[in-house]
Amino acid sequence: MWKRLSVYRIITSFVLGLSVCLISVSIYSANLNNAMANLLRIEQAVAVAARAYNIEPALIMAVIQTESSFKVRAISPAGAKGLMQLMDGTAILMGVSDVFNIEQNVMGGTRYLSEMIAMFGSTRKALVAYNWGPGNLAKYGMDKMPRETRDYLKKVTAAYYHYESERN
Repeated sequence: MWKRLSVYRIITSFVLGLSVCLISVSIYSANLNNAMANLLRIEQAVAVAARAYNIEPALIMAVIQTESSFKVRAISPAGAKGLMQLMDGTAILMGVSDVFNIEQNVMGGTRYLSEMIAMFGSTRKALVAYNWGPGNLAKYGMDKMPRETRDYLKKVTAAYYHYESERN
């Protein structure tokens, strides 16, 4: 009787453990499928925004990677939201009503980046303005940008070259 009870417990434990493993695999698979679907939507949104604002897709992807690591629901400590980390005021100005909507966020962020390029005359300065704010760049210039912004420029530039090399 004790042997049968022990075997029963072993089998029950094994089955429960297997069930937990299968549930975990199922959840992981669902999350992976969702991430892949989001990545496809991001790539499509980037292509549309790139055409609309004449910005290289590699640059948009580099900004997204640097700003949010492709996390659709990212929120920074400062309150920037979504893939391209739009502040609420900027989102409103760019016509974004849902900062966590992939297409709206990418279109709004790309529009803002395009406006910064037009305002400051170079992609480098536009990226500084995107990160540090156009008012700070206009007031203090490129020489006084904080370390965070210098690091941001390096990260975006490295990511840009990565995406550009993938394309070629």
